[in-house]
Amino acid sequence: MWADGGAMSTTSATNDRSPTGQPEPPGRELWHQAFLYTGEDEFLAEAAPFVQHGMAEYEPVIVVVPPPRAGVLRSVLGADSDRVYFVDPRLNLGRRPERFIPGWDTYLRRTSEGRSQCRVWAVGEPGSLPASTAELIDGQRYESLLDSAFTGGRPFSLLCPYDLDTVHPTVAEQARRSHPLSVEQGVHRRVGAPPPNAYAGHQLPEPETVLEDFTFDVGQLGEVRDRVDGHAARLGLGGGRTYDYVLAVDEVASNSVMHGGGAGRLRVWRNGDCLTSEIHDQGLMRRSPETDARPSTEAGHGRGLWLVHQLCDLVQIRSAEDEGTTIRLHISRS
Repeated sequence: MWADGGAMSTTSATNDRSPTGQPEPPGRELWHQAFLYTGEDEFLAEAAPFVQHGMAEYEPVIVVVPPPRAGVLRSVLGADSDRVYFVDPRLNLGRRPERFIPGWDTYLRRTSEGRSQCRVWAVGEPGSLPASTAELIDGQRYESLLDSAFTGGRPFSLLCPYDLDTVHPTVAEQARRSHPLSVEQGVHRRVGAPPPNAYAGHQLPEPETVLEDFTFDVGQLGEVRDRVDGHAARLGLGGGRTYDYVLAVDEVASNSVMHGGGAGRLRVWRNGDCLTSEIHDQGLMRRSPETDARPSTEAGHGRGLWLVHQLCDLVQIRSAEDEGTTIRLHISRS
């Protein structure tokens, strides 16, 4: 039987297994599993039966993995590979973590159009692209939010491979915790629900050199914009990207004075070609509007944060009791 944090071998508890041999509690709309593997053989041993089961049910199958992994999977599937929607992650989901949820939502809508009750089967390797450790670690927060975003929607089975030969060790450890199910070396585990506060988690590192440290209130939002605009201009962002970035910082700073105790603290620093602006206040964020694939135009909240994510290269959010909320907005010159 299932037990939170417990392990299950591949030869036991067959009543709790899907036809692929993987544990699947009955009645779940969303089945979301981390798959930690080493080498081509381990990848195929789990991914190929998963894909073949979806095909056997004549349900949509999506595979978003690097070209070398897609190639070996195609070779196993043979002529049937034409029935699988293969996607190059470099051209679609991209590096940015905040695109995971709207990206999967788009694929689900596209592949199950007219078949809203059919299950969609997907293999998506989130750590397959060159990215900073910060991007990959924050990607794990979106992995944990994915369950809230899709539970109660169309049936969705998602297998998330992580190549232990290439992925950062911290990311691998986070993956073991951010998915409700995991499998590694043939051992299946049920991890349990993600933490109730979607914004708690991995501590953000302190910058080496801070260029700006400014405490502001509602009457100084214009100065916040001016200071960030100056640093963006010195970085050489260009007019359009500078405008977008200042707009994103202004949105976060305005939320601080409205919902974070009436004031906030701005810090700005550079790391090579990347500019980071950090806003800290005494508010607390619990619910994540990012679990909405795309906020509706009628939504009373959540649209501002969604917009901030679209305008920046990376947005990191941390919020906890007695610590307040910290939001870091990153943008690079290239």
